[in-house]
Amino acid sequence: MKLTKTDKRILKFIKDYMLENGTTPTIRDICNEMGYYSTASGYMHYKRLVDLGYIIPITGNSSRYRVRGMRYTDDL
Repeated sequence: MKLTKTDKRILKFIKDYMLENGTTPTIRDICNEMGYYSTASGYMHYKRLVDLGYIIPITGNSSRYRVRGMRYTDDL
């Protein structure tokens, strides 16, 4: 499956957010950026990026994840 324009926009937002803040944005942050009122919409896109392998959830921490090709500043 290829990334949609929305997938690319969310992935870019996540990467920019990580570079600026040193951590990943929450689903709510993604929703605010995209103009979604429902966290279900943000989660649906997050889950799609997980399924495509662009995001890897960190086991044991439901709100944190890794983005392929990027690291937390705490990981360095």
